Amino acid sequence: MSSNPKNYRMCVVCRKMHPKQDLYRICRDESNTPFVDYLFKVEGRGAYVCKNAECIATLGNKKKVSKSLGGTLPQELIDQMIKETGTI
Repeated sequence: MSSNPKNYRMCVVCRKMHPKQDLYRICRDESNTPFVDYLFKVEGRGAYVCKNAECIATLGNKKKVSKSLGGTLPQELIDQMIKETGTI
């Protein structure tokens, strides 16, 4: 785990600081479709969420995510992230 505070981001759900590698970064593409930026390379605004099922499951209910990304997330994207964590 890196000790450089520059590599830490805050989860929009639980509001805890984590290294970037322990978080998903959710962005929108040019057609305004949300997706997960696995490489953390896409330019523009993004929202970070922990890679645990509890934070991901409540992701759709948080207004902060909608505000930071400019819209709601589709349930398919949330289900995909939960499946990738392998905890539910």
